Amino acid sequence: MSDNITIKDIAKLAKVSYSTVSRSLNDSPLVSEITKNKVIKIAKDLNFEFNANARGLILSKSNAIALVLSNKFSYLDTNSYQGLLLKSYLDIIDKKGFDLILLKQQDFINTNNIVIQHIKSKKIDGLIFLVENPNKETLSIINKLKFPVIFVHYPPTPELKNFNIIYSDYYKGGRLLADHLLKKNHIKFTILCNDKYNEEYYLREKGFCDEIKRHGGIINKLSCELNFFSAVECCEENIESITKTTALFGINDQIALAAMKVLSEHEIKIPNDIAIVGYDNSELSMYSSPSLTTINLNRDQMVQSCIENLIIQIKNANKKVIPNEIIILDPLLMERASS
Repeated sequence: MSDNITIKDIAKLAKVSYSTVSRSLNDSPLVSEITKNKVIKIAKDLNFEFNANARGLILSKSNAIALVLSNKFSYLDTNSYQGLLLKSYLDIIDKKGFDLILLKQQDFINTNNIVIQHIKSKKIDGLIFLVENPNKETLSIINKLKFPVIFVHYPPTPELKNFNIIYSDYYKGGRLLADHLLKKNHIKFTILCNDKYNEEYYLREKGFCDEIKRHGGIINKLSCELNFFSAVECCEENIESITKTTALFGINDQIALAAMKVLSEHEIKIPNDIAIVGYDNSELSMYSSPSLTTINLNRDQMVQSCIENLIIQIKNANKKVIPNEIIILDPLLMERASS
């Protein structure tokens, strides 16, 4: 075997990612036979022998990162913000040469805790938690083992003070939307939200309402479930109170788009009669008619920074030191035709 040949060389010649080379040389069923044969042929032509040492070239023992999801995570909905977030992780982790394993958060700690099982069996090199309230016992074990981990998207709870965290400034995002509407001389607002949601949505609402109240605006607050159909029903039932305001904030894009649908069916012109804004910058927000003004959470930067931070931890895993970094991303206002 040539000492100068690496997985990176094979990936470049085959025009595939590092992880695809790894899977191909391990005869993984996740790779098509055509691609697998192509990679194997190149490896043989270069006299490359794939072994544990070669795996180490991409800085990982198992070459896998686990993404821990909430049991409620709607990853099959590729048009939702969550679906787009998952796609970003798949794309960037693959480019970095790692495999991605999806796990669901367990509400208990015992021999069935799949997260701890994967750590102790050395099936993964690092963890990404996309969970609002991680199990405390699970956190305790991860912290004790000094295992590479980062928590993303959700504002941190006190239990996470010793861990790496990255999330968007949801309060600031709410203020940006309010400021945008105030500058267009709106003074009466409807907000479609929910009284039982998590900290992320609470901060969106608080940022928006604090800014509106600071300028003497009037708020008509309506409550619905955080989905399209519930928001449609809510708007139909409260169409009279909504039309007494001139701007509407849906706490996420699905709710804002539902409001847009109902108002359009009632021949209320957007944004001439009422401006509508959402939050998340989901795929559908760009293609609605009119296109939806919303908040971009800096999703790609969040994922990129998350992976880079985790890889640094993986590199330094033997030192048993967790960098303990908190990154708060600035949200971006995406002004479009709806406002």
